[in-house]
Amino acid sequence: MRKDTPLERLYNGIIKENPTFVMMLGMCPTLAVTTSAKNGIGMGLGFTIALTCIGVVREILGSGAVFGNVVIPEDYHIAIFVLAPGAFFVLAILTALQNKFKAPSATNGSVPQSKLACGGNCMECSGSSCMSNHEVLETRKRQAEEKALAAKKEAVAKKEAELKAATSKKEN
Repeated sequence: MRKDTPLERLYNGIIKENPTFVMMLGMCPTLAVTTSAKNGIGMGLGFTIALTCIGVVREILGSGAVFGNVVIPEDYHIAIFVLAPGAFFVLAILTALQNKFKAPSATNGSVPQSKLACGGNCMECSGSSCMSNHEVLETRKRQAEEKALAAKKEAVAKKEAELKAATSKKEN
């Protein structure tokens, strides 16, 4: 059995076994990010980097090598990492590291602040302030509705005054 060369791997990944065009996998993200050329590049590079990171970690832990260069003796290989469950383990580890170091993501509180009293950082929520959050939101909502109603009444009163003034000018 002969080994694939790196060039054959590239050819297979790009042409023969391209996940989008040949295997029809990943169609949802493909369709979502292809609204502009600036995006399929940013997202494509990000996806490539993520896949490479996952692959490197799995290769090191599972077969003790990186790009075919042995770095860990065979006695210390963890076989599950070269199997499908290993991908989930590595993905979980890398996601946890991203959250630990607060790299921007939608899951670690780096998104814009919400209107909740706590700021909407659910990752840090202890649950004890839940009721006060709802009370604050209800109060803010009520105040906004009262303000809008007052502004509407003021606009109607102003319109009535203008109409009354215009009517009294016509009568004179």
